[in-house]
Amino acid sequence: MIRLCVIEETLHDNQIMNPVPSRMTLINWIEAGTLEGKKTPSGVWMVYQDSFENFVRNLQSEPIAA
Repeated sequence: MIRLCVIEETLHDNQIMNPVPSRMTLINWIEAGTLEGKKTPSGVWMVYQDSFENFVRNLQSEPIAA
């Protein structure tokens, strides 16, 4: 599992999404099922690594709008 802060850093550092979605947007995506993850008992949001990798692959396979 990957912490949301690492997801944010990865999206930013690798220029996968510009601008990087807000923390609340990422949490909403988890709650909606766009990303698979959960909130730990200590209150930390985590995303399953395979879910994040699939999400990035899908972003990279989308055609760029002209």
